[in-house]
Amino acid sequence: MIFTRNFKIILSTFSCFLASVFSLLIFLLLSAPKPEILSFTIKDIYLEVGESTNIDYDINFYDAEIFFSISNSSIAKLDGNKVTAIGEGETYLRGSATYNGQVCYAGCKIIVTSPPKSSYHFEIVILSDNGSYFENNTIFMNNSLAFTISVYDDKNVLQDLTDIKFDTNFVQQEFKTFFISPNYEGVLVFELPSINYYFEIFVKNLNKIAKNG
Repeated sequence: MIFTRNFKIILSTFSCFLASVFSLLIFLLLSAPKPEILSFTIKDIYLEVGESTNIDYDINFYDAEIFFSISNSSIAKLDGNKVTAIGEGETYLRGSATYNGQVCYAGCKIIVTSPPKSSYHFEIVILSDNGSYFENNTIFMNNSLAFTISVYDDKNVLQDLTDIKFDTNFVQQEFKTFFISPNYEGVLVFELPSINYYFEIFVKNLNKIAKNG
């Protein structure tokens, strides 16, 4: 009887001990700091054709290994962490981050628009000292005529006229000076393909106006 009673006491004590140890283990497991989960996000990118920008992203482990890719390389190209806009449209940037066995994926839109078109204006300076003049987009010509053309953009920057085109049947060019054929009347069209700009000049012959008047 005494042995049985002692055994029960020992068994009860041991059970309490095991329960205490188990409770302590559970407490330690629950209270142990959990590893931080990898977090990775990328902000949308808005560019005009020709512009570049660095990818703006947030990550909680800055020594994580990051890889980027772009869906459509005809809209934007990638150089490290820099995106350059190639053509108008919308594509997708994908990113993956790896840290200490964790992998996280993120993505964003890349929206590329065309830059606003520049506006241009031209100026005509009459060089002939024979009564010819330019007024209301019209050259009033007295016999022969020599003049210059200047083209400016909306920021008043002088444009290059190297590729200027016109009807050579009625206009000749020597360096920066233009000459209209004598007795010509009509409309002259000048084009600058490099900036996609053209303009028209009306020509009135003062001798014909005098005769008709």
